[in-house]
Amino acid sequence: MTVAAPLIENPIVSAALVPPAWMAKAEKAAFDRIVIARKAAGNPLLSAEFDLLCDYISSRTRINALRRFLKREIAGAGDYAPSHRHVAALIRQVDTSTSLSRRLARELKL
Repeated sequence: MTVAAPLIENPIVSAALVPPAWMAKAEKAAFDRIVIARKAAGNPLLSAEFDLLCDYISSRTRINALRRFLKREIAGAGDYAPSHRHVAALIRQVDTSTSLSRRLARELKL
């Protein structure tokens, strides 16, 4: 006789899963959209994924802010050399944040 392995964790009921208070309004809306989408796909979020989702939302917000900064810096850079270094640093930050966001999305199965 084989005994089924016990479930490690029960999925959180979507109604009980609320975004943290520190998130901005747009971030909370994105949080709710992802929770609803995962539940609709038959793959509700686990409590262990809560922090992962918060990190994903934060990384997407950071990417949007960095892209706005980068656009402004490129527009005002001209031929000023220190500005070029700053633009290059912003590009690296966007690339790093994008890579992190993609990894988190894969872990969240988005």
